[in-house]
Amino acid sequence: MPKRVLKDEQTITALLERTPVGVLATCAGDQPWAVPMNFVYDAAARRVYLHAAPTGRKLANIQANPKVRFLVYVPGKLVRGETPCRFGQRYQSVILAGRARVVSDPAEKQTALSRLVAKFAEGRELGPIPAAELERVAVLAIDVEEISGKENVD
Repeated sequence: MPKRVLKDEQTITALLERTPVGVLATCAGDQPWAVPMNFVYDAAARRVYLHAAPTGRKLANIQANPKVRFLVYVPGKLVRGETPCRFGQRYQSVILAGRARVVSDPAEKQTALSRLVAKFAEGRELGPIPAAELERVAVLAIDVEEISGKENVD
């Protein structure tokens, strides 16, 4: 199947919900800076939530310039061809553009972290996150302004 743009919001949302890691790209002065991160996507709010240390390069970059990109990529099989130009990689990908912020509202922070934990808990019920632990972590929210996806699948 040839490469195609994903236009179906349900397909994009499903990809974001099942993929565990994405790459956050921020601006560091005149240089791009990127880091892989676990995340959870809130489709209703069109928002990505990430957790981070309460200080560091990521937060400094976002405070200086909140514009970010977030990439999710699911590799598929390598298709070998008879000539170099007949090789191909199967994949699905989504790129989000938006503005990132540090979540300051305790209720939003609790909800975001609970959803993030639920994504990775494999069905185990872990209960609410204690207040002391909430204080030790930063939660970032990316309010999505643009979203696009592509795929090359069989």
